[in-house]
Amino acid sequence: MRIGAFTWRLGERREIDSLPELASDARRLQRMKKHGLACFMEATQSRESLMVEALQASVRESGMDPLSIDTVIYATGTFDDREDATLMPVVLRRCGLLNARPIGVFLGFCANFTYAFEAIEGLRALGRSRNALLLFSDAYPAGRTRLIRQDSAVGSDGVACCVVSDALERGYDVGPVRHHYDAQATEHLETGDIVSYVRAYSNGVRTSAEAALAAAEVGAAECRWLVTANFNRSVLRNISELCGIGVDRIYDRNIGELGHCSSADQLIALGQLLESDLPAATPVLVTGPADTVWGAAAMRVVRPAPTPTREAR
Repeated sequence: MRIGAFTWRLGERREIDSLPELASDARRLQRMKKHGLACFMEATQSRESLMVEALQASVRESGMDPLSIDTVIYATGTFDDREDATLMPVVLRRCGLLNARPIGVFLGFCANFTYAFEAIEGLRALGRSRNALLLFSDAYPAGRTRLIRQDSAVGSDGVACCVVSDALERGYDVGPVRHHYDAQATEHLETGDIVSYVRAYSNGVRTSAEAALAAAEVGAAECRWLVTANFNRSVLRNISELCGIGVDRIYDRNIGELGHCSSADQLIALGQLLESDLPAATPVLVTGPADTVWGAAAMRVVRPAPTPTREAR
């Protein structure tokens, strides 16, 4: 399964100093900044506008006919059954995606990323989809705190998407997706048993990463980068240790500038890495850790074959 044509549209950058919860807690603010948190993105236009802009840009970059797209996997951690159900037909119509059916992924939060890949992986295996779009969108409604559990991240508003198609010449080949689920993890949170929750969380990250690497026949030491959600640097260090990948290979360049936009984080990072000088076939491990489910997939960079020189001909 190949992905590419990454695009994203985000809100306006705000300093975390502007968050009302931190207005009278200088020590907490200082601690968050020490761990790399500095800004978040706040939407100044509608989700519909952001989604349309990102989808249209992704289709243009792919060079594909919009009518050849047969599926749109829509993932969000802020699902509203009325708003989202009426929003998708409008977005698809405005983008000219008239042959695409929307399928929603809502229950995984940061793991919506790997849930979405698993969903399209299954559809492709059944011959039900050839060309698809993955669309990740999240926005925090007024009154809902952007501070995520134990200040591990600051929530942002934004949209990211990519194309899934074997016709792409540039992007990533995605290995088998693997998940670990533990419904009892939330019980630890409800009772305030943080030690047991951290144990369950660590097991989920480790188990899913090991399974994904084994399925793709890639060693942790081979992975040039670890891509995950934009958590603070303390959390990212723990995730890297659990995945067996060195701290110097965590892609953490967005945590201060962009904040945490749920599953869009990983797509943005993958798009940025593709613009770097990573050679073809470079392995990258991507993880989607959430409260009760943890997903992972190993990917390899794909680049167009070099044009033969006159001498080579």
